Amino acid sequence: MATIFIFHSQLDKELVYKYTTELRKHNHEVLIDDTLISSEKETAEVLMEAQRKADGTLVFLTRNSIQSVHVVSELGIAKAYEQNGKFFIPLLQREVSIPYILEKTQYIIINEENFLDTAEQIETSIRDFLSLKRKTGDDIPLNVGSTGERVKEVQNLLTQIGPSKIMADGIYGNSTVNAVTAFQKDNHLFVTGEVDQSTYETLQYFSTNKKEEKTEISQTNYWLLKINEKYNTSVKSDHALK
Repeated sequence: MATIFIFHSQLDKELVYKYTTELRKHNHEVLIDDTLISSEKETAEVLMEAQRKADGTLVFLTRNSIQSVHVVSELGIAKAYEQNGKFFIPLLQREVSIPYILEKTQYIIINEENFLDTAEQIETSIRDFLSLKRKTGDDIPLNVGSTGERVKEVQNLLTQIGPSKIMADGIYGNSTVNAVTAFQKDNHLFVTGEVDQSTYETLQYFSTNKKEEKTEISQTNYWLLKINEKYNTSVKSDHALK
């Protein structure tokens, strides 16, 4: 299954342990500082290696962790890895304000009365991510010089969704760069002109939804959008999906 890095406060060990146990029941490999830190390497180096190895990160944003001076930098690192095809799932404790760096990112509310409800949402989002990753294959990201059926698929999606109309010739040239750039700006994604995992997933999402339902999202993962459809009262976003 997935390899998951968990970022949390040491004060939340009991809470995190419950979710770690549940994730391991589903055969996920969980990377958590208690099992990673040794005297042989610096803590920061070990944690960076774990994040590079993982398929994605779960971040527990609680009354304890939000006080950490390291929380913003850790969130920034996790979001940077998201751009390289890794999932990023913030778990927010009720009454905790969302950090500014996540203002337009979707997150899952921790159900403190029934942790299995939250665990189910996490598991579903990870399964959706793994399913999509198998579909996208290893040819993402796409950029200038890329060719083939995946490029043609992206070109067709860009024409279908807009705002640009381009020829689906399977060659990632300047017209495709311009169309991707316009799409990223239109949807408040990181503007790179390249089709990374987040851009591809956003194209996929809009291609399966009516045009009039299209709304602005920012760094929102396809699998969390799917979770929002199933748990529309539990998965929240400061930027509401319509």
